[in-house]
Amino acid sequence: MPPKSSSKSTKTKATPKKKSKNTDMDQIHALEKQLAQRDAEIARLLAENLMLVKDKELRAAELQVINNIGQTLTEGLDLQSTLEYVADRLRDVLRVKI
Repeated sequence: MPPKSSSKSTKTKATPKKKSKNTDMDQIHALEKQLAQRDAEIARLLAENLMLVKDKELRAAELQVINNIGQTLTEGLDLQSTLEYVADRLRDVLRVKI
């Protein structure tokens, strides 16, 4: 005959741990703060890149003017025409109006 089981169970069921709502909200706020910081860093980098691109474009335009002046000098035009050309190009680069 099988042994009788007792009416009291010696096994206890493990209850799942519940996170507090405050802990979840704290984690959400921390993640939101991290995202905001990353967004700010991305915006800063984009602005810096834009500034660098504009600077490179300006330098390229300046080098093109210097190249054009050099070509004009090697063409052997008369001195007056050469000086006028150089002065015009420098005014363009320096954005000077006369």
